[in-house]
Amino acid sequence: MAARKDACTEMPLREIEQRASLLFGLRYGKRRARERILQNIRWEFGHAPSAALERRIEEIIDHAYQQ
Repeated sequence: MAARKDACTEMPLREIEQRASLLFGLRYGKRRARERILQNIRWEFGHAPSAALERRIEEIIDHAYQQ
C-alpha cells in the first residue's frame, strides 16, 4: 500500500514539473505560471492545494525557471 501512496503523490508532482517547464518554454512569467498551475489544481481536485503543496509547487517553479 505504501508504494501506491508514493506513486499517487509523485505523479501530480511530475505533472506540475512538466507544466512549469512548458509554461517557461511558452514564456509565461513566473508569477503567471504559478497562478495558472494553482488554478489547474483547483479545477482538477475541486479545492485549493494545501500549504505544504503550495510550497512544493513554488520550489518546482523556481527550479523550472532557473533553466
